[in-house]
Amino acid sequence: MERATARRAVILVVWMACVTGLGVPVLGGPAIDVEEPVYDFGTVVEGATVEHTFEIENTGDEDLVIEDVRVSCGCTATELPTDTLIPSRVVRLSTALSTAGYGGLDISKRIYLTTNDPDHPEVTLTLRGRVVPEEAYLIEASDLSGSLKLLVDIRPMSSYTTGHLLGATNLPADEIDAWFDYLPKEYPMVLYDENGKQAGTVAEAMLAAGFLDVRVLVGGFREWIRLYGDRMVTTFDVIFMPIFDEGE
Repeated sequence: MERATARRAVILVVWMACVTGLGVPVLGGPAIDVEEPVYDFGTVVEGATVEHTFEIENTGDEDLVIEDVRVSCGCTATELPTDTLIPSRVVRLSTALSTAGYGGLDISKRIYLTTNDPDHPEVTLTLRGRVVPEEAYLIEASDLSGSLKLLVDIRPMSSYTTGHLLGATNLPADEIDAWFDYLPKEYPMVLYDENGKQAGTVAEAMLAAGFLDVRVLVGGFREWIRLYGDRMVTTFDVIFMPIFDEGE
């Protein structure tokens, strides 16, 4: 009888442990998660303003409260759209860093978040990178990327070799469709022919094939010569060499 009673008591304790979580860790509460807490902006020229947006998520099962946002000198942060995140909610914190006065230095600027996450009461976000002194001849990669264009001479090779615009690569109009899979579809591109009569048709075909930014030089190569003579004209060949992935 006593053994049966003891067995029932054990069963009761086990059942209560399952119901109440007795002896089993219960994970709960708010939990902050930042997808990229450290942003490396690479190398910029002194005076540039570095901008970045941090994504903050509550991965817990209770409301996350961001009680305070503090920034180090030289860095600014926009006000959060809300300081209380329900579970699974994501907010974005936009930051900006002025690099004036930091030429020649590797810098690291921080944003501090104070939260009600018991495991992470303070979270540090970081902007870091190198600032080179400002010189008249320097250009940042972001500025160069925004100004670069692929210049394509679609005339026959015989015309191209006698003279073409500096930097142009030769892809004759009757062969260019074979290069569609190798040309960067998202990159700005300028086509020119001899007199501006053929390039439009090629441009339309490229746009239909998924190219995003294709332009045509009005009047073609002849119009350039009429306006500028041999300025920026060369016989130096530029050969387009596609980069193949390993295994192709």
